[in-house]
Amino acid sequence: MAAPVDRSAVDEIRLVALLVGLGGLAWRTWAAAGGWFYSDDFLLTQTAREQGFTLEMLLTPNDSQLMPLGMALAWLVTTADPFGWWAAALSLVVMQAGVLLSGWWMLRTVFGERWLLVPPLVLLAFCPMAIDTSLWWAAALNGLPAQTAFFVLVTAMVQWSRSRRWRWALLALGAFGLAVASGPRGALVALPVGLLVVFLLTPPGSAWSLPLRVLRHHWPVVALPALLGVGYLVLYRRTTPAPLDADAETEVLTVLWTMLTGTIGPSLLGGPWTWDVIADPISTPGAPTAVGAAATLGLAVAVGWWVVRGGRRRRVAAAILVVQLAATLVAIAFGRALQLGTGAALNTRYYPDVLVVLVLVLALVTMEPSAPRRAAEPRAAVLLRTVRGRLVAAGAVAFTVSCVISIVSYTLPWHAGFPARSFVTTAGSSLTSTPGPIADLEVPPLVQLPIHFPRNLPSQLLAPYGDAVDARLSGNDLRVLDDQGSSRPAGIRLGSRATDGPDEDCGWLVADEPITIEIDRDPLPVFPWTAINYAAGGRGAAVVTFDDREPFPIDVLQGPHTWFVNGDGAYSYLTIEMITPGLTMCVDAVSAGEPAAVP
Repeated sequence: MAAPVDRSAVDEIRLVALLVGLGGLAWRTWAAAGGWFYSDDFLLTQTAREQGFTLEMLLTPNDSQLMPLGMALAWLVTTADPFGWWAAALSLVVMQAGVLLSGWWMLRTVFGERWLLVPPLVLLAFCPMAIDTSLWWAAALNGLPAQTAFFVLVTAMVQWSRSRRWRWALLALGAFGLAVASGPRGALVALPVGLLVVFLLTPPGSAWSLPLRVLRHHWPVVALPALLGVGYLVLYRRTTPAPLDADAETEVLTVLWTMLTGTIGPSLLGGPWTWDVIADPISTPGAPTAVGAAATLGLAVAVGWWVVRGGRRRRVAAAILVVQLAATLVAIAFGRALQLGTGAALNTRYYPDVLVVLVLVLALVTMEPSAPRRAAEPRAAVLLRTVRGRLVAAGAVAFTVSCVISIVSYTLPWHAGFPARSFVTTAGSSLTSTPGPIADLEVPPLVQLPIHFPRNLPSQLLAPYGDAVDARLSGNDLRVLDDQGSSRPAGIRLGSRATDGPDEDCGWLVADEPITIEIDRDPLPVFPWTAINYAAGGRGAAVVTFDDREPFPIDVLQGPHTWFVNGDGAYSYLTIEMITPGLTMCVDAVSAGEPAAVP
C-alpha cells in the first residue's frame, strides 16, 4: 500500500517549482525586452511582408529551414508592428513560458511530485546552453516550439503507456507535428523519445520480439507520428534547396571536441561566464578549454557509470544522451560546419534539443518514473537536516548563481546599440526626416551578412518601413546610407575619373550628336557605379550606353544634377545620346567606382 501523501510537502515542492519557473521566466523577459532584431530576423520580416499570409509564405524556407510555424509567427509580428520589437519580444516570452510549463508538466507527470524534480527544473530554467533561443528571435522560432513539443511528446507517450487512451495518442501526434513545424531539427525528437518508448515503456521480453512488442503496445503513438515525419521530409526535399556544397568536408572529431568542451561542458557547470563577441551581438562561449574538458570528462565518467552499474533505467538514460549528442554532432558537422567551420559548434542556437534531453536524462538517473503522488515526501525542513539534502540545495543555488553570471554577460551586448539595431533604427528616422531616393547598396556586413544578397540591400532589408524607403539602382542626385544608417549625399570613390571634356565652359556638350567618353577600366570594381555630373537647359530624356551593351535611360532634369547608375559590369567607354529634340546638356565630370557618402 502506498504511503500517504503529506500535502504540506507537496505544497512546498510546488512553491519551489513555481519560484524556479518564475525566476527562469523573469530573466528571459528581461533579456527579451531589451533585445532587437538581428540577421535572420530581417529575412523573416521581409518574407512575411512581401508574400503575406499564404501557403507559399508558410512553405518558404528561411535559410534552409522549412519552418511554417515560425513563418506564421513572423507574419503576425510583422503585421502587428513592422520593426516593432515589442511584438517579437512578447512572442519570445510566451514561447519560453510554454517551455517552462511543459517541462514542469512532464516532470511531475512522469516522476511524481518529488523534491528531486527541482534540479532538472533548475537546469531547464537557468542553464545558458541554448541561450541564443532566449534573445535571437529567429533561433527561438526554431528552438522553443521544438522544446515544448519534446516535453509534451514525452508526457503523452508515458500517459499512453499507462492508460492506452486515444487522447494521449492524438496529443503525441500533435506534439510531433509541432516539432516538425518548427524546423527540420524538430524531427530529431523522434530519437530520444523513441528510445524511451522502446526500452522503458515497452513490456520486457526477448530481444527478437522487441519490434513486435513495440508495435503491439504502441502502434498508434509510433505509426501516426512516423507517417507525419515522412510527409514532412518529403515536403522538405521538394521545397528546400541544399544550402551547402555537398562536396565540402569538415573535421568531425574537432567538431565533437568543440561541441563538448566548448559549449556543453561549461554550460553544465553554469558557464561559460565569459563570452567572445564574434558578430555583435552574437557571442560564443569563452570558457577556458581546461574547464570544458574537465566537465566533459565528468560527464563521460557518469555515462560510463550508468552503463556499467546503473541498472536498466540509467542505461536507457545514457543511451538517450549519447544518441542525442551523436545526432547533434551529425547535424552540426554536416550542416553549418561545412559553411562556418568547426567553430559552428560554439553557436548555442544549435543546442535547444540537447538541453531538454539533458533535463529528461537527469530526471531518469535520479528518479524512477511513477504516477503522480505515489508516495510521501519529507518537508523541506526535514530534508535540509540531511547532508544529501543540503548538498543538493547548495548545488542548485551555486549552479543558479553561476548561470545568472553567464546570462547577464551574454545579454548585455543585445541590450546595447549593436550595429544592426543602430543602423536600421537610424535609417528609419533619417529616411523620414530627409526623404529622397537612395542608392540600393549592400549594408555593412555586421548589419546583414553578404551571403544573404540581395536581401542585404536597403530595398529589402528596410522594406517594413514602407514608402519611406525609395532605393534605386539609378537616378538623379541619389543619396547613400552611411555605415551608421544616416542618409547622406553620394559620391564615387576607389575608381576612375574621365579626363576633362574638350569644351572649357561645358566639358562635353550633348546635343544633336551622341558623345563618347573613355575611362580607365583597370581600377573599376566588377560592378561599378557611374556618376555623371551634368547641367541641362530643360527637362527631357537621354540614354547612356556602356561599351556596346544595352542602353540605360536618363531622366534629364533642368539645372545642375548628378545622375547615378549601377551598370552591368566594368567598361572602357560610355556613350551619351540625347533623346529629346532640341535639348542640350553639359557633362562636366564622369566618375566610376564605389559609391560612398560625400565627406
